[in-house]
Amino acid sequence: MAAPLDTTGPPGLCWQDAPTRPDTPWPRVPNPQEAAPDAGEPEWIPAAQAGDPDARAKLVNAYWDRLYRWMFHLTRDRHRAEDLTQETFLKALACAAFRVVAALREASNAVIISPGPDHWNIFERLCTGLKISGGRVSDVYHAALAIEHDCEGVSVDAGFAAFPGLCWVNPLAS
Repeated sequence: MAAPLDTTGPPGLCWQDAPTRPDTPWPRVPNPQEAAPDAGEPEWIPAAQAGDPDARAKLVNAYWDRLYRWMFHLTRDRHRAEDLTQETFLKALACAAFRVVAALREASNAVIISPGPDHWNIFERLCTGLKISGGRVSDVYHAALAIEHDCEGVSVDAGFAAFPGLCWVNPLAS
């Protein structure tokens, strides 16, 4: 059994203070623009899934620092953070859902949306009307986003069918 995570750390330490790589001097304050995805990312994902080592390297290089800092924040241990970061990439690059998301993002009619002026009202109406709490709140957030923009909600979670006003589709259903 793994030892419990030590999240106490030195006073004032936060994930942004974590080193980006084990050999990087510490502390390092990251530039928020570093984590911005590259314009080539949509092409990297299917190529990485197909086994292209260059595409995998580009994805790992684009997201390693951000993920490593988060793991370091959780563990406060450089070696454990590095191991968890590597495991995360290995699992993500092998995941079937990864391919589904990549295909959805590449679709000609895919539009990236963000909350607008009606989002909170729709979110609140769904939460109170359906008496949603706990783990389902994030589902309501995404459903409200899709409803506000008159988009299809895409999820393998059949629970999305319960949200009134949401047109929901399971991408893995035939």
